Amino acid sequence: MTADIRDLPFLGIVSYATILISVAYGIVIWTSFKVWKHLKNMEHHMTVKTKDVNQQMTLALIIQAILPLFVLLLPIAVTILMLFARASIGGIGISVSLLISWIPIVNSLITIIVVKSYRNSVRKILCHFSKRNIVNVTSNIVKDTSVVRSQIVKH
Repeated sequence: MTADIRDLPFLGIVSYATILISVAYGIVIWTSFKVWKHLKNMEHHMTVKTKDVNQQMTLALIIQAILPLFVLLLPIAVTILMLFARASIGGIGISVSLLISWIPIVNSLITIIVVKSYRNSVRKILCHFSKRNIVNVTSNIVKDTSVVRSQIVKH
């Protein structure tokens, strides 16, 4: 079964989805601009650290707002265009579903990478585990060499 642009119910659904997405992104852009403008006006009351954190959070939120355009809306648009063109590629539905399921993971990774305090915390945790393993290995090597040296001295 393929979609036909002349099919009025299908055209209504596509139009409704397009309007809904446009309104949602319009609200996100408008509220983001209002928040940015308010923070710009209050900038002289903020410390340097607060300004830095605000910039990091703003960047993370912008990336998180743009990401679904590429990971979610672009594959859906391609799928709809394929329906209109009556093209059929096996597995395209599964591919779109897989991309959609990655959005929460990628959003979390973006926040961890962009926000400096989160990035430093993750770096400390990773360094702690890697140093702990290195210390254990080096302590074993030191013990082994000390035993070998004491045996060499006796002979």
